[in-house]
Amino acid sequence: MQKKHPGILVAIILLIVSTGSSLYAQKAGVKGTITDSTGKSFLNYAVIALINKKDSTLTTSSRSKADGKFLLDKVVPGHYTVLVTYPDMADFLVDVSVADTGIIDIGKIVMNSRYHLLQEVIVRSGKAIRMKGDTLEFKADSFYIPAGANVEELLRRLPGIEVGPDGKIKAQGKEVTSVLVDGDEFFNDDPTLVTQYLKSGSVDKVQVYDSKSAQTQLTGIDDGVRNKTMNIKLKENSKNGMFGKVSAGTNANGFYSHEAMLNVFRGKEKMAAFGTTSNTGVTGLSYRDMSQYMSVENSGIEDESGRLIGNGFDFSDSYDGGGLPSSINSGAQYANKWKENKHGTNIHYRFNQMQTAGWNTSSGTQLLPDSSIRQTSSRSNNVSYSRQHKGAGIFETKLDSFSTLKVAVDAQTRKTTSYNTSYSDSRNEKGDFLNKSDQLNSTNGSSESFNSSIQ
Repeated sequence: MQKKHPGILVAIILLIVSTGSSLYAQKAGVKGTITDSTGKSFLNYAVIALINKKDSTLTTSSRSKADGKFLLDKVVPGHYTVLVTYPDMADFLVDVSVADTGIIDIGKIVMNSRYHLLQEVIVRSGKAIRMKGDTLEFKADSFYIPAGANVEELLRRLPGIEVGPDGKIKAQGKEVTSVLVDGDEFFNDDPTLVTQYLKSGSVDKVQVYDSKSAQTQLTGIDDGVRNKTMNIKLKENSKNGMFGKVSAGTNANGFYSHEAMLNVFRGKEKMAAFGTTSNTGVTGLSYRDMSQYMSVENSGIEDESGRLIGNGFDFSDSYDGGGLPSSINSGAQYANKWKENKHGTNIHYRFNQMQTAGWNTSSGTQLLPDSSIRQTSSRSNNVSYSRQHKGAGIFETKLDSFSTLKVAVDAQTRKTTSYNTSYSDSRNEKGDFLNKSDQLNSTNGSSESFNSSIQ
């Protein structure tokens, strides 16, 4: 009687089924051939990415061979976007639907030089991604983003865009050096101010392109330098808004530290204000908060020779760590552009008040060469007070395509007062005075300055 082995039979059946399924799945895929605009030269090593249209995730990728051909195999049935990129060429996009079996041949893909695209070209693309001249444009609503997410979360979902832990952005492998909002800086050039504080739901489109250097834009002479730039275009109903920060702290010993910041924007019109008060040694905003909430550009005004004629908003009476300070620091900024950016202004104001009280005591014993002993003691008290107002403004107007008139002013007033008492003495071992000093010093000062330049 022949003995049956049901376990072996089941294993053989499963092996046949899995092998058949594997061979079945391997038949689904996408292939094509990549050439330049002439259609005669094949492009080797072009990057081909298959993006899932449902969630915009990268499914698989490959590179073209020397004959321009590529194959994306082992593709799960579904709807995808094929993205082809090649240096100095405009990105190519096409939507495909992969069935259960068969290789989809999308034929010859002609790549156009991005420098010769002088008008809007939509290369067989869907609504989510398209080429507009030499600008790669993403339609924000085409990508699923959780409600309340910020712009950084949106950027992480866009094909070819990377956001690092420190907030730095890369597009097509190159670092994005400037993030604009509707074509202008958003209070300053810190990208995280845009990506972390603006909500993704307010974004209409994300545009990525190579911009000319500031020197080229100023002189009209192309220096060949290109900077990867990202422009966040807001929806019409989202071009007005505000954001800010408030913090307060105190304890039972009477120490306190409070600060508040507010930014308001209405199209190209931007306003910012902040205020701090503290007696713990905090005498103003940190550099990070200052760079985020108040634009630090134009903090000094230079004449034609490059000589700094205004010392910006760095107050010279900053706290040096001695004594107990009590400070008030506040500031405001207004910036606007109008008539298609032909005219612009940027105005700053800062106020600083600080009072510092401190004391110092010391004592010592000295053994002199004749074996006698000298005892010394000293004490001092000091109080200082300063108050400063400072303002600066710049007005720019474009006279024509090559000329710009810039008028800059800088003014400040400052008053200082200090009061110091000191006492010191020395005694012998019997307690008799050897010498004694008692001093009182007070100073008052004031200064005013005004500077201007026309360029």
